[in-house]
Amino acid sequence: MNKLGLIYGAMFFTACSHNAFSSDLFNNDVQLNKEVGKEQSAITQASLPDEEEQSSLSQDNGISKATKDLKNKLAKLQFFSAEFSQKIIMESGEVIQENKGKLALSKPNSLYWETYTPDELYIIAKNDDVWFFNPWIDEASVYNVSTATAKTPLLLLTSTDDDLWDQYYITEQVSADATTTAFVISSKEENSQVQSLTLSFKVTDKGDELTTFAFLDATGQTSMIILSEFDKTTAPVGTLFDFVVPTGVSIKDHRSQ
Repeated sequence: MNKLGLIYGAMFFTACSHNAFSSDLFNNDVQLNKEVGKEQSAITQASLPDEEEQSSLSQDNGISKATKDLKNKLAKLQFFSAEFSQKIIMESGEVIQENKGKLALSKPNSLYWETYTPDELYIIAKNDDVWFFNPWIDEASVYNVSTATAKTPLLLLTSTDDDLWDQYYITEQVSADATTTAFVISSKEENSQVQSLTLSFKVTDKGDELTTFAFLDATGQTSMIILSEFDKTTAPVGTLFDFVVPTGVSIKDHRSQ
């Protein structure tokens, strides 16, 4: 897989059971490595909601309680920045890539994702344009936001577009001590390369904090991401979301597709 493919894979949704990615899994790398085989098995056995579950998710004018709860949490999260560590894992449980980087989100529709170890890779979104930039091959690709959301599901966190959210089922699980809530956002498209995204929030003295998220593509490749240095009080500088194409970099423009 080329490096641009890796970042696409890293941002794919996770089709997983409600408790496949509890916050305990992310306490430390040793525990993560011990559990990865077991967790991979749970993920691969998961599926989209069945007809009965789909019916139960469509309440109150078509909006489920889980959808309302998630939107309420995201409404309080107008922006944030964080460092992250990432593991990309095959269905067999083999870790094929470990990355470190930083990200920032700001409403509406602004995202900055940078992987700086082991290689530089970028996703930068602002308004309707989303750029994927790989310095290693001197290539940048640009998509419109509706198309790019399939590749970069974190854009859902910056969007209030009901039509976009209507493309997904949302389920919710609260931990026994009510300190952690996990939301699974599953694509309604059966053949989607992107299946679902799992977001975990933890209650802190500063309010809800996004601590982990996880993705898995249709091939069974999983990306687990742990956030640190989470900051929702300092707004990211606006120019962070402005992508300027470096000299000599080729551009693939997919916005008309």
